[in-house]
Amino acid sequence: MSDNTPKPAPASTLGYVRRLLSENIREHAARYLVGLVSIIVLSASTAGLALMTRSIVNDVFSDGDKTKAGFVAFAVFALSLLKGGSAFFQTVALAEVKRKIVSKLRIQQFEKLIRSSTAQMGGKSPADFLARINHSAEAASAIILETAINAPRDILLLVSLFTVMVIQDPLMTAFALIGFPVIMLGLRSIFQRVKRLAGAEREFLAQSFSVGAEAMHGIRIVKAFGIEDKAIGAITNSIRNLERRSVKLDRASALASPLMEIVSGVIIAAFILYASHMILVVGAQPGEYVAFITAFLLAYEPAKKLAALNVRLQRNIVGVEKLYELLDTSDPEERDADLPDLTAGSGALSVRDLEFGYDPDKPVLQGISFEVNPGETLALVGRSGSGKTTFINLLLRLTDGFSGIVEMDGQDILSVNRRSLRRSIALIDQSTFLFDDTVANNIRLPFPTATDADVIRAAKAASADGFISELPEGYNTQIGDNGARLSGGQRQRIAIARALLSPAPLLIMDEPTSAMDGESERSFLADFPGLQKGRTTIVVAHRLSTIMAAERILLLDQGRIVATGTHEELSAASPLYRSLFMDQATG
Repeated sequence: MSDNTPKPAPASTLGYVRRLLSENIREHAARYLVGLVSIIVLSASTAGLALMTRSIVNDVFSDGDKTKAGFVAFAVFALSLLKGGSAFFQTVALAEVKRKIVSKLRIQQFEKLIRSSTAQMGGKSPADFLARINHSAEAASAIILETAINAPRDILLLVSLFTVMVIQDPLMTAFALIGFPVIMLGLRSIFQRVKRLAGAEREFLAQSFSVGAEAMHGIRIVKAFGIEDKAIGAITNSIRNLERRSVKLDRASALASPLMEIVSGVIIAAFILYASHMILVVGAQPGEYVAFITAFLLAYEPAKKLAALNVRLQRNIVGVEKLYELLDTSDPEERDADLPDLTAGSGALSVRDLEFGYDPDKPVLQGISFEVNPGETLALVGRSGSGKTTFINLLLRLTDGFSGIVEMDGQDILSVNRRSLRRSIALIDQSTFLFDDTVANNIRLPFPTATDADVIRAAKAASADGFISELPEGYNTQIGDNGARLSGGQRQRIAIARALLSPAPLLIMDEPTSAMDGESERSFLADFPGLQKGRTTIVVAHRLSTIMAAERILLLDQGRIVATGTHEELSAASPLYRSLFMDQATG
């Protein structure tokens, strides 16, 4: 099964909304109940204020009853106090629920992304995924706000005010309801357009994040080559595309409001004519109609929001679809969690008939077979694209889907869980990724319980203790984002120390000296026999000096092993090997 096989997900807007609420509201039931009670009180007090206008007009203004005037004034004050207090508690309680859910969804997405196979990344920019996580969480937040908070409030307000309208005049209430089907018919054509535009807006938003992050990441190259205008132009173009799409979406969403205004205007005009006739000709009390129109005007806003609810849902449902598309992705680490641990031994490796390709028609590795004996150092060399990094990714099970057999210490790596496999492998990667933390914490990253003495011992083995001791706070120095306060060679040596702290029997070094200067490289190579003592080692390198330290070399070309032997043997027998390393050998 592929790592990114999705589970079944609800296909409809209603299905996504139900799932979103059922999975997130229950754990906040107490706070949500406080919010709902506040909404009920808010609705009742609003209806009470509308109803009080009848007494204000009939008893106070028309009849001039001073006794009732005091009672009405107190009632209006009490209802206003009740309305304001309930609005406060509703906002505070439900806003907290919404924020907690948004935080949870962001964490869930990030965790799923980190635990997913690297193939799930699909070569996309990290900025694209971060934009997607943020957009999806905000979209979910908006839908939770609309369906769990705003919609119940608007429905209760509408019901309470509708009740006041029925009490005052059932005939006018029935006439008011005629406009509702007209509004819904007009909104139907808006829904699909909004959803389509919302999907495009998310893509343009991710693109603008990606272009901006790319320019900032490569700021040195941008300035060195004087291409600031090109970078600014690319960012500007991306943002303008987003702007144009957002404007179209805003226009489509805004169509609901004038439709409501026009229909409501017709209804209110009819009310005024009807009320004037009843008061001036029939002799009815004006208070009833003032109360009716007040209730109608107060009901207009929640009715407008409910009528346009689906428009707002369609604007955000695309983000929720992306949210569940990610969360429903099969987690490879969950799938093999029940598999036994790999029993680490000497780090011996056996590869037989290994085949792999991202595209079935374009294999990356073909018929790869070799053995690595315990304690042996093996170098993998070849032109760029020959499959060296792909093999390392398969060995670490960062990518799955290969055929053939790969065994470590006699155990098929597909028959053990990934965590135990990776604990048995120490990786020194050319990217030398470091966290914005202290030197010591970066070295002890795989083993948080390692003592200071262990950290210093690993740093000395990696020839890093010297420069670390000269830092302002030594091993407690904060190194900045990805080691920004260190040189490339210093970062590489900290990464080496981190790997050496691991007791893993298999050591993988992917271009371990790529960022080192000549002196640091010579120091590393001099210490190399001691670094890999007691370990099986696989080295991926382009530098001849590193390769020559290996006991055996595999030469890859177009995904196949085309030659194997020592440096001397390959130099004599392989034209391809000579073409790769002759200049270095004679330079």
